Amino acid sequence: MCMGVSMLLKKGSASHTTTNKSFRLDHMLVSSVETWLEKNPGINFSTLANLAIRDFITHPQIMEPVETVAATDKEIKGSIRINLRKHRDAIDRLK
Repeated sequence: MCMGVSMLLKKGSASHTTTNKSFRLDHMLVSSVETWLEKNPGINFSTLANLAIRDFITHPQIMEPVETVAATDKEIKGSIRINLRKHRDAIDRLK
């Protein structure tokens, strides 16, 4: 599903030009968006996209760098042992 988005870009103080931008929805979002639009008949896809983009820009989700620390061999082996024990049922289902 490819949705088109028109953007009004301001050039100078009095003139405006319109540019078309498009994007593809992730296939897992398509049904969720369609369901949401059915439940909210007063809002079309264009309005939803504008609201989502405006919210993302005004409330950005900024990724902070994470400090990493090297693990010792003992810590790695201990972590593997714990996770194998904790997820044994899932591992058995994969066999």
